[in-house]
Amino acid sequence: MTWLRRASIVGCLVAATTAVVFLPCVTYDFVDWDDPFYVSSNPTVLGGLSWHGICRAFTEVHMANWAPLTMLSYQADATLFGPQPWGFHLSNVILHSLTAAGLCACLRRMTGATAASAAAAILFALHPQRVESVAWISDRKDLLSGFFLVVSLVAYERHARKPTIANYACVTAAMTASLMSKSTTVVLPALLLLCDYWPLRRAAWPQRRAWEDHDGGRYPRRTLAALIIEKLPLLAIAAIFTVVTIRTHSADVSHVAATTVHGRIVNAWNNLAWYAEKAVFPVALHPMQQWQARDSTRGFVMLGVAGGLVAMAFAFRSRLAKTPAIAAVAWGAAWFVVASLTTLGLFSQVGVSPHADRYTYIPHMGLAVAVVWPAAAAGTLLQGTGAAYRGITRLYAVILTVAIACIAATESQLLLWKDSRSFFSGVLKVDPENVVALTGAGEDADFAGDYNRATMLLEKAVDSAPEVYPPAVAALASLYARLGRGDEALALCTWLSRIDKTGELAAAVEKSPEVRQLRQLKTLRPTPKAAEESHDSLAQDQFQKGMVAVKKRDWRAAILAFQDAVAIEPGWAAAHNNLGMSAIELGDRDTAFNAFQRAAELDPAQPDYAVNLTRTLLLLGRRAEARVTCEAASRLAPRDPEIRRLYASLLVD
Repeated sequence: MTWLRRASIVGCLVAATTAVVFLPCVTYDFVDWDDPFYVSSNPTVLGGLSWHGICRAFTEVHMANWAPLTMLSYQADATLFGPQPWGFHLSNVILHSLTAAGLCACLRRMTGATAASAAAAILFALHPQRVESVAWISDRKDLLSGFFLVVSLVAYERHARKPTIANYACVTAAMTASLMSKSTTVVLPALLLLCDYWPLRRAAWPQRRAWEDHDGGRYPRRTLAALIIEKLPLLAIAAIFTVVTIRTHSADVSHVAATTVHGRIVNAWNNLAWYAEKAVFPVALHPMQQWQARDSTRGFVMLGVAGGLVAMAFAFRSRLAKTPAIAAVAWGAAWFVVASLTTLGLFSQVGVSPHADRYTYIPHMGLAVAVVWPAAAAGTLLQGTGAAYRGITRLYAVILTVAIACIAATESQLLLWKDSRSFFSGVLKVDPENVVALTGAGEDADFAGDYNRATMLLEKAVDSAPEVYPPAVAALASLYARLGRGDEALALCTWLSRIDKTGELAAAVEKSPEVRQLRQLKTLRPTPKAAEESHDSLAQDQFQKGMVAVKKRDWRAAILAFQDAVAIEPGWAAAHNNLGMSAIELGDRDTAFNAFQRAAELDPAQPDYAVNLTRTLLLLGRRAEARVTCEAASRLAPRDPEIRRLYASLLVD
């Protein structure tokens, strides 16, 4: 039991080290990039585990992904820890730590190399590209999928050692759970076949290699055909999830830079080269990578480096043949490529990022092995030289330096995810022209009331690439409408209706109270007869006078005009609402409250009036009443993102 105790201690140390490094993110806030949709503004998730929530997790597609176990994990967090962000962050840290420990245990069982297994797990866990998956609550998908993939590897090792139906069922269940967390692990059958080559060495090759006797016969050998047939049930499951993924992705497939087969292959090669480069030089990392027109020069450079390493390995093959280093390098490189296939953009790309750190979560498991095993072999070779002590000391110094560098870079990268402001500003420091970050920073400035900065950022985002990122146009249109720049707002709304493929953004902007008022004013202007049929002509004149004052940001004149309009026609809900909005701009909260309350009473089916009343109640410190009115608004418009965000914030004590 000594070896088992030692392996357990090593696994616990790996998990503890990983947890300590990533623990600072437990104090971080949500970020306004997918977090509102998945968690912070999702009433179903914040309500905790329930039968209704479980049904929705299995029947709904979220952000073009069907990931029921991921959504259930969010609900479980809300039940255990409440709606605060720290609980969701803590679960991410725990999941990542368990995955690192599981990878260490799996490699230890397959290879018998405790130290090398621990080093590979630590290198994987602490690499700066893990930050995006761990610190971003919305990327729970990769963490859960990676955790269950490691579980499936452990179960497969047990099945390889003792093939039984029960052991195979465990592999199948773990794979299914991984796919229900994120479907990128459809390549798992191919990864298991790689494990049959090394380190399990189950494949019966015509010519045996020197390192093939290392396992001592623990794993029965089988022919390649038998090993492939063994994977057929897993391939069938992967095929089912592939079809499901294609159908869910078809509703939200972003622009793919290359349309021809050759162009997509070149683009995939560039993405793979980017992943390899950032694995070695993890600098300028951020999650909003954009499509860029690049040639494959960098890819050819990486290919040349890889070819040089292979040539060096061949030159020293007589000494390396005594160790599994060559097989580990080949296995790690193959694992990296195969695990990356679903994220290279060969067929489609969901989201605006052609490549991202989060896509490396599973591929880097293989790269870590490819790096560590040759280093371990180098240490073994040094032991047989005259300068053994000095050589091993230098090797350990290099390993320690790499570990410290990884930890320092990871801690620095973690600061990017502290809150929304740090997030968007951090991305813009690395990529000042990033249209997604410009839009997010603009919306954040708008929410904070810094309208000048919001206008500058959103206008820059729209000028950068509006056809690629319609949310920039939607945000600027909404801002223009609230600032009284009606003609510009309506022009952007028309533009948005042409470039928004799904129509959801355009519909959301058109439903906003400011744009509706602009549309209403535009339709009421043409004929006095229409005004007489809908509202008193004198009241309509005062309403138009108020809208002109709003456009000029003359809030006092607007208040007087809207007060005259409601005095002439007390039952005009829109006039009461506009009176409240003008009063809010002037800081007259009591007048605003009375106006919004009257508007909500006159038109209880209008969610915007209830939202305005909710915000005013919050300004007055009447939180309990605000929660009631916002709940009514959420019933009227359950899918409205602004209402969902507001309601979620009210659920937090």
